[in-house]
Amino acid sequence: RDALQQQNGLQTEQIQQADERARIAEQELLETKQRRDALQQQNGLQTEQIQQADERARIAEQELLETKQQRDALQQQNGLQTEQIQQADERARIAEQELLETKQ
Repeated sequence: RDALQQQNGLQTEQIQQADERARIAEQELLETKQRRDALQQQNGLQTEQIQQADERARIAEQELLETKQQRDALQQQNGLQTEQIQQADERARIAEQELLETKQ
């Protein structure tokens, strides 16, 4: 009887120790899940920020393209105006030459 009681006492102690280890493991599991949830939420925010940055970059790229197109159009227009000015200068030079010759 004493031996069984002693064995029962040891088993009870082992059960209590196992209960304590289970409680600690359960607490660690809970904390791990909480950290995971926090990281997942943070990751979701980061993903959203990345998507917003991508969208801003896409808009900036579009604006850059449009600005370059406007610049090219203005440069082409400026080139045409420069050519027209040169032609008008040439006509004025010819007219001035003709006037000079007429006066002589």
